[in-house]
Amino acid sequence: MLQSYIRVAFRYLIKHRVYSLINILGLAAGIASCVLIFLFSKHELTYDAFHKDAGRIFLVQKHRTTALGLKVLSDTWIPLLPALAQDFSGVENGVRFWSSKRWIQLNEKKFEEEVTYTDPEFLKVFDFPLQSGAAESLNDPSSLVITQSVAKQYFGTEDPIGKTLTINFDKNFVVRGVLVDIPQNSSVTIKFLAPLSSFLDLTDPKVQNYWDGSFLTTFIKLKEGISPAAFEEQMVSLVKKQFGDDGPNGTKQLQLKLLPLLEYRDSEFNTRIYAYALLCIAFGIIVIASINYMNLATARTMERVREIGMRKVLGAERTQLIRQFLGESIATSLIAMLLGIGLAELLLPAVNDLYHIKLSLNILEPSLLGVVIGAALLSGVLSGIYPALILSGFKILDSLKGQKIKTSTGHSLRQILVTLQFVITTVLIIGSLTVWDQIAFMKGHRLNFDQNNVIVIPLSLRDFSNPDASKSSVEAFKNDLLQQTGVVSLASSMSVPGRVNDANTFVRPEDWKSDDPLRMRWTAIDENFFETYRMELVEGRNFSFASDKDESVIINETALSAMGWKTAVNKKIKIGSKFYTVIGVVKDYHTESLQRAISPVVHYYRTSESAAPRFVSVRLKPESINSTIEWITQRWQKLDSSREFNYFFVDENFNQLYQNEERIGKVVGIFSSLAIGIACLGLFGLISFTVTQKTKEIGIRKILGASVPSLVYMLSSKLIVGTLIASLLAWPLAYFALQRWLQDFAFRIELNAGVFILATFAGACIAFITVALQAVRAANANPVDALRYE
Repeated sequence: MLQSYIRVAFRYLIKHRVYSLINILGLAAGIASCVLIFLFSKHELTYDAFHKDAGRIFLVQKHRTTALGLKVLSDTWIPLLPALAQDFSGVENGVRFWSSKRWIQLNEKKFEEEVTYTDPEFLKVFDFPLQSGAAESLNDPSSLVITQSVAKQYFGTEDPIGKTLTINFDKNFVVRGVLVDIPQNSSVTIKFLAPLSSFLDLTDPKVQNYWDGSFLTTFIKLKEGISPAAFEEQMVSLVKKQFGDDGPNGTKQLQLKLLPLLEYRDSEFNTRIYAYALLCIAFGIIVIASINYMNLATARTMERVREIGMRKVLGAERTQLIRQFLGESIATSLIAMLLGIGLAELLLPAVNDLYHIKLSLNILEPSLLGVVIGAALLSGVLSGIYPALILSGFKILDSLKGQKIKTSTGHSLRQILVTLQFVITTVLIIGSLTVWDQIAFMKGHRLNFDQNNVIVIPLSLRDFSNPDASKSSVEAFKNDLLQQTGVVSLASSMSVPGRVNDANTFVRPEDWKSDDPLRMRWTAIDENFFETYRMELVEGRNFSFASDKDESVIINETALSAMGWKTAVNKKIKIGSKFYTVIGVVKDYHTESLQRAISPVVHYYRTSESAAPRFVSVRLKPESINSTIEWITQRWQKLDSSREFNYFFVDENFNQLYQNEERIGKVVGIFSSLAIGIACLGLFGLISFTVTQKTKEIGIRKILGASVPSLVYMLSSKLIVGTLIASLLAWPLAYFALQRWLQDFAFRIELNAGVFILATFAGACIAFITVALQAVRAANANPVDALRYE
């Protein structure tokens, strides 16, 4: 019996090639989408889960209540970890670390790399396995642990253990360990691990009790059974013990909180909402593909009526018939599954390129295998259950006569399913349009500075082994640049738009009545910074006098507003123990993605020859950009031949801040197009079958004088109405989902009816074209051929 069912199923698939191809292609595309989305979503949702005790590892954060609202900060004090371990028994282990750009020297070459200074417990808290060496290496202040990739980059095929690297020109470190490359879905990324004791004298009592400044990242591992919430309550006593109740670090303004390591990635980049959204899209695509199958299967029930009758006469029971038709449906899904896996394998490199990750498709991996088989079985059961129940329920006599059932259930179901398909596709169209509208809005939003034709060269006196001796060379380089006809202006600064230094300070305006100081970002610039970036001073003057270096500051409009002033010029602000005079107010300019609000900023004056500036911004004449950059590249060799000349364009760098949103826009757009394509494939099959069923009716109507437009209307009107109804049902779903997404942007578009109307119109047009092409073809057919049908 089973062999007979399989033989009949494959005969049916081969006989109805177009019908089978539509179903298989639709399901294959749906399964391929599920595989790709599952791989990406799993990558995002399992960040840091590879650590054995990830559920017990927490980042210690500061929740500071300020006059500008709640600030969540991750910088902590040097003595915090020892104090936590000493005062509270719930701490099993912990680690502190700090990462900074450092110059790594090997022979005559130097490379700027990020070095992480950490406690020896780092490799005990986090599960980063060593390829060679020992975890105890970090106990030695002169030891260094590197990753496999770094070892290959610096030493090639040689064994790196025992080799020496010089960090920041003055300290030699011996490589004592090599880590297996850090997994891509790790929030903690490292290349060079150096002992914290090589950077700080942890035996010095002053260092051990330094609570005045915070810059370290602190993770703790709680013992089994310790409640994070209860531990947070205990930490209140530590804050009170060190800082009391009042002041910026007192218990009234500051709380220590624990952020689970497993939530660290999402807290930084809000990735889970994207992963879950993509999983919903994958489910929607599978539903759309399954609906195609169900629609066509219910539409074709009459073609199999006599087959059912014969099987019942020969003794087949209803349960056997249900198994047969479900088997056919699942067989189609399994064929589609194999094609879908192949398609996913072909498309995976494109996904990896888009997200700069290295996903691999191992079909035998249990979770992926479960998803693939589950998707195939789900689509097979969803697609086949209704037709199986309908077909198996026909009476023997009616079946043998090929008599039609006097009910509109099948037709109504098909109409409902078509509507459901286009509800999903319309939501996706609206989502795609809105994502790209938001991206276009952010890219086109006025930044209040001119980012065009400006290159930035990372250059600081700290880049040289002897900063004092290099001052004249650096200044000569800058002066030579200014002499070039292609250079308009040049400025030195600590940060630039798109590359901000997250340095903050406490500020008290002269008439500030609150006990809580204002926490503001600060940066150092020279007198040419505002001119080079063409920023507008709305009040006061620019830096121009030598005395401005230690006495004057310029603030932005957000800082002015935070201070409660209408005018700021000549007013005093207290930073630390020193008073500064505000000499100007610069118009608010964006330094970060428009997803974030503009921060209050205090600008200090530092001349270009000081060590504070880390970037040189050069405004170029647009007509000679390439030739000027070529000259600068050649001139660079005279300044520093030990490293390559690096630079970036401000506008390109700023646009990179929106890479994540652009990727989401591309992915949603691709899968929306795929969903629309699958839905149209189903409509094409459905209208094709409808035309076949109405061949004689079409012929008779044409003989009686029916026009082509009237026949097209007759064949397509109900389907088009269904798509319009679907659009209206999709509107509230899309509206609430997109409102939730847009809430994460400080600067955002307002949802408007135009996008919804455009999406509805686009969906209706796509459906109409799909249906109308087949309908017009049928309406233009020779009525004589139609009357000869069957």
